[in-house]
Formats: sequence, C-alpha cells, structure tokens
Amino acid sequence: MRSRVPWRAIAAAFGVAALTMGTLATGAQASSTFTVTFKASPGSCVAGTSNRIITRLGIWDASGEIDHVDNVAPDIHDKFLGCFPTATVRPGRTLHAFDGTDVMQFQIPPLSLSIDRVTDIVKGVSRAHHALTIRANDCTLITSMNACPHKVTRTVTTDGGGHYRKDLTSAFDLRGSDSVGVTFTGVHGDTYTVTLHTPFMEVNAGATSITAHVNPGQHVAFHLKSSPGGSTIESHSLTGPALGYGYSLPFTHTLRPPRQLTSDFASDARVTVPASILTVTIEHHDQIIRATCLPDRKMVISWPGAIGGATRTGDSHGRAHVNLSSAEHNGFRLASNAELYTACETASGDRVVYGILAP
Repeated sequence: MRSRVPWRAIAAAFGVAALTMGTLATGAQASSTFTVTFKASPGSCVAGTSNRIITRLGIWDASGEIDHVDNVAPDIHDKFLGCFPTATVRPGRTLHAFDGTDVMQFQIPPLSLSIDRVTDIVKGVSRAHHALTIRANDCTLITSMNACPHKVTRTVTTDGGGHYRKDLTSAFDLRGSDSVGVTFTGVHGDTYTVTLHTPFMEVNAGATSITAHVNPGQHVAFHLKSSPGGSTIESHSLTGPALGYGYSLPFTHTLRPPRQLTSDFASDARVTVPASILTVTIEHHDQIIRATCLPDRKMVISWPGAIGGATRTGDSHGRAHVNLSSAEHNGFRLASNAELYTACETASGDRVVYGILAP
C-alpha cells in the first residue's frame, strides 16, 4: 500500500507516535512533485530512487515511528540507500520518505519463502491474488548472493488465501546454496524482496562446527555418524532463523574422515568428510598448492590476493593443484603464515571447506 501525503496533513504528528494510515490525505501526482520508489528487503537498510533529498526516512508500525535516518541524498542516478540504526524492515511496517512538504509511503506486505532443493518447488505466502516474481541464481562455489549468475525468472499469482507455489524443475535444477528471490511489486513500482539460499550445509573439515542455511522456521536435525551408514556419534537440532541467515552449529566431536554428516532438511543432505589436504611445495623453483577434496568435483583454491581463487576439478581421488609461479598467476609467492583455503561441493550442493596457514 502506497500513497503521497501532503506535509500539512501530518505536521502535527511528525515524530510523534500518532501517525496512522487512516489519517493520511492524498496529494497531487504532478511530475514536479516529490517522487520516491522504494526497493526494500528484510534487514536494516532501504534502497530506492528519488528526485529529491529525503529529509527524513522513517519506519513505522501501528503505534507510530520506530526509527528514522535524516538527509538521505540520492546519487546522480537518483538512487539512494538509507539504513536505520535500530529498526528492521519487515512485513506490517510502513516506510515513510519526507522531503519537507510531502511524504511518500510504502507498507511492507506479508511475504514468505520456502525452497525444496529435491523437488525444485518454491512456495510461500503473500497478499491474496497478487502477482509475484521469482528469480533463481546459480551459486555453485560462490559465497556472495550478489555474485551468483542469474538462471531463470518466473511469475506466479497467489490464490485467495495468499499462497503461491512454483515448480522450477523444467527451468532450473536447484542445488544447495543456489539463491532464490521472490519479489512483491506494488501498484506504484515499490518492491519488497525476500532472498534465501537453497538449504545447504557447509562442513568445516578437521574442525568442530558447521554452517547451516535452512528455510525460515524449518525444524531440522543434524546427525554425525562414524562413517556412511555407521552409528550416530552426535546429534543437534535447530529452527531456521526468521531471515534465513546461516547458522553456526558447534559439535563436540571433530568432523574428520570417514565420518558423515546427515540432515533432514533435504533427503539428499549428506556429506562424507573427505581427507581434505592442503600443502605448499617448491618444485623446480615453482611454488605449488596441492589440494584434496571430493572426487571428480569442482573446487576453489584460494590464497591472499586471489580474487575468486582458482577453480579446478579434482581427479578420482579429489586431487588438484595450482602453480603460483605460472603465467596464470604472474609468479606470485606466498608469504609465511598466509591463509590457504579450499572449498568443494557435493552433487546436491552441500559444501566442504578446509584451511591451513602456509609454511
């Protein structure tokens, strides 16, 4: 829900917990007036476009203003970013942008997202009979959602109860760590987007912790087994955080081969810990990093200054190497105690990471 409100209609309530949707008047829509398009997502910041400096960007609930930030200036492309010190953007709250005479507002709609990597089904709840946009991105061995190549866009309309469901099987085979975003677009172009990783777990080989990304509100169990099909050594459970952030889960026992970690967030969620090895050797004056991870799977080998690292495919034993002295890397030499890191993924998208310090 969005409207333009003359400043005079709310002057008495500005900054006071008395502004409600029912008290707002509608102003003119002339092209010379204040214009704002919000691009919101869960979190503490709001992006968008505006043709003027926003003198006050506020976030409100039914009781009034919760938080604000002053003087948010758009760049030369009219884009802006404002971050609230304490409040978060979430459904039911309303964004207000003031320029001193007018205020533009956007009420954050209900919008949830759940992803099944086995069936490739994306589903959730929003406003009834509203069109939503779904975007899926390939995040194989990529840690930042913003860097994931786009694969497919689809639209879906919610039913009378606000529920939506989209099967992406024919368009994109979702794997763990791939990102999926669903966007609600208002009548004036304002958007609210929820983006999640497809559920996956990241196993820190040789350590005692994992990172789990599961659907918000999803109740999940993790079991560490002595070996594939072996006895259970240790079990833990968690409930997916509301915003879908990764959750660090500590274990008492070390995640070492041939132990296997399984989970019920997906029927194919299982990782057998490989004999992950990283070494640095000097061979015929060449400095070489040798890594071992999962057999016949791609891996990323990283070192300080290596943007994106080097991508290799492990052989049948999971082995690969990088020659830092080759033309590909301009004769780079590692400093002592430099951090080396390797990551690889199972066919389902669960991840194994391992790191050492260079000698």
